[in-house]
Amino acid sequence: MKRILMIVLACILVVSLYLNYTQYTQHTKEKEQIQTLKKDKKEAEHKQTTVQQENKTLTSQIDTYKKFNNNQNKDQSELDFNDVSQEFLTKMFTFEPDTYDQRKEEIKPLISEELFEQYFPEDAYGDSNSVYSKLNDTQIFYQAKQGENMQGLAVVEYESRSSDNNDWKKDTVLYQISFDPTTKQIQSLKNLGNSFEAENFF
Repeated sequence: MKRILMIVLACILVVSLYLNYTQYTQHTKEKEQIQTLKKDKKEAEHKQTTVQQENKTLTSQIDTYKKFNNNQNKDQSELDFNDVSQEFLTKMFTFEPDTYDQRKEEIKPLISEELFEQYFPEDAYGDSNSVYSKLNDTQIFYQAKQGENMQGLAVVEYESRSSDNNDWKKDTVLYQISFDPTTKQIQSLKNLGNSFEAENFF
């Protein structure tokens, strides 16, 4: 009888320890999940704050350039800047998989040799990786000439899709452009981001 009682007590102890362990494990798991959710929330809030700050900075930048864009007394260098930038961006964002080589040759006289090699390296495979793209709108803003080159911004709205997907995806990108009015070529093109909507700036 005493032996049976000891076995029962041992079983109760084992079950109790198992339940305590299960409860502890569950509590630890829930605690980790809560910490993960808090971390994700904090990261999301930080990302949102960063995007808002970027939008504010970009909006401020565009406002600085707008006053030059609205100036009706444009000289020839400003007209060249606008024409070349518009043509370059139109060709860059309007293509199909089988028009890569044609686009490459049309863009070549519009940009510097260094920039051309950056966008069309010799060892690159000669197609658009089965991507279709079309330009919807381009807004060009520029400052008066500073030094040898002119500086400007371009807001580009375009759509793209892959060959195996008929759904077009819209996107907006902001570029900083450096233009040489002597050679009438774009010298540098810097992507300033696309974490915004174009209507936020106009």
